[in-house]
Amino acid sequence: MKKITVLAFTAMVFMLFSACQEDELKTEAGSHVISGTKPDVYLENDYLVFKNMSAVDSVIQALDCMTRQEKDAWEQQMGFKSARSGFEKLFDEYETVSTKEEFLAFKKKYSTQLKFNEMDETDCSIDYPYTCTYYTSVMNNEGVFKWG
Repeated sequence: MKKITVLAFTAMVFMLFSACQEDELKTEAGSHVISGTKPDVYLENDYLVFKNMSAVDSVIQALDCMTRQEKDAWEQQMGFKSARSGFEKLFDEYETVSTKEEFLAFKKKYSTQLKFNEMDETDCSIDYPYTCTYYTSVMNNEGVFKWG
């Protein structure tokens, strides 16, 4: 039963991504209109572009129900690398840290990618550099995605 649910969910996600809308695009000169179709989500310049905020939320909700391997497969299919996948690798490496010296080396290595508590030297916690982590599965490593 669980496999059927997963397959149905996967089919729903693929339908979401293959759905198209009719767009009117103006040329730079604005002299004429070109009709075309664009999917609800696509890759542009190493970041995802969404039709609207509803599409962003739908994709995030779908990804939240997936396993890590399913998320990685979806990203690979899109030709995209999310902030989530990049940070999961860093968090995996962090899990292997067992001494203060190892933590300090880890902190030095990833000081530009992760947030550390600089106010407390005894605090060995790490965090995302973003204020809102809700979007990490759809934004790239620079924290970029686009909608509308």
